[in-house]
Amino acid sequence: MAYGFINMQNKEPINEVRVVLDIVRWIIRAKQYPRISWGELERINWPLLIQLVNYHEIAPFAYSYFNLFSQVAQDKSRDFLKSQYYFVLLQNSLFQDEFLRLVDIFRAEKIALVPIKGLALLPDVYTRQSARNMVDMDALVREEELEKAEFLLIKSGYSKYLGSGSQAYWRNNNCNIPFKKEKGGWLFELHFALDIKRSKGAVLPKLWDRLKPMDCNGRQIKILSPEDTLFSLALHQRRFGRRLCLKNTLDTALLLKKYQNDFDWDYVLGQAQAGKMRSAIFFTLLQAVLFLDTQIPKTVWKRLGISFWKKGLMLRIIKKHTFSVKSSKKAKYLYLKCHFLLYDSLWLPIRHLLCITPEEFAKFYNLPLYAPKTQKLYKARFFYGPYKMFIRASLDKIRQNKSRQVV
Repeated sequence: MAYGFINMQNKEPINEVRVVLDIVRWIIRAKQYPRISWGELERINWPLLIQLVNYHEIAPFAYSYFNLFSQVAQDKSRDFLKSQYYFVLLQNSLFQDEFLRLVDIFRAEKIALVPIKGLALLPDVYTRQSARNMVDMDALVREEELEKAEFLLIKSGYSKYLGSGSQAYWRNNNCNIPFKKEKGGWLFELHFALDIKRSKGAVLPKLWDRLKPMDCNGRQIKILSPEDTLFSLALHQRRFGRRLCLKNTLDTALLLKKYQNDFDWDYVLGQAQAGKMRSAIFFTLLQAVLFLDTQIPKTVWKRLGISFWKKGLMLRIIKKHTFSVKSSKKAKYLYLKCHFLLYDSLWLPIRHLLCITPEEFAKFYNLPLYAPKTQKLYKARFFYGPYKMFIRASLDKIRQNKSRQVV
């Protein structure tokens, strides 16, 4: 492998993990053939496998993968994977049609609407397998055109979905404005940057000059350059969610495989240094190397300049937690562990937690999104967080005392 201290051969523990890895590696191999034996498939714990493919958001890919075998899945498992596959295919088609409709509306007003994340990856690197899961649409506009873009979205049937956060709050502490279309309930995140504002200079200032043309359902659109797409994937890891999700790793691996011959590493390293994004890039590349054998030039690792202790912590977390089935409580602790490793400084992750968006607050505490109760708790978040920690610590202590009494 390209990076010396990485060695995944120590323990790829159970059959279910081997199957999950083979599914994503099968996509990377351009769907040539599975490398799992029939005997291994016969010993699968299907409920556990379904949990894993759900967590890693690869259930639709799993359906295509298992179609290469006959009579291998339990009926309920196969039906679930099949429903996921066709649901995602239909949803992706609707998303793309809706996005192209919006592109025409924005073009008429001479405003560029650039797809990012899943919406851009589908026509770019998922042409062989279009069942990549998406929960919403993400697109980017120039910040100076944000107000016009908002007006056009509202005119197109969308409404702002700000929750308890004000417009100014979202502008100053995030890089997108959320919208929702009542008819269909679709979510649209209108980005005006790929990361929150910095005190010194814009993040990725050359981004708009580096756009590349792309065919999408027979229509010409513009998408981010491969290098800026890598930044969009790495920076997305900083948001609350499934930090170790293999779908994200697959995105990175497919991107680097397609553009490996002319990928501009000098640009990536320069912008990572200037924008303090070295740790996020390192973490994202590390996952792709570990699980999908992505080839990264040795000089990249050295020039990223990540400290030895941080490399070790990243590696330990990725190897220990990627395939463990977690409770929501453990997932929160994992999020916090990863959070401070994805920034180059200490202040930025602290600022992100202090200025957490209503959306991320609700997800973190497993609260109903935008419910009146959630909005009240969000306004009292500086008291609610310590209160929850105190209650949790007290309950843990009570449980420990009861366990000692039983013994």
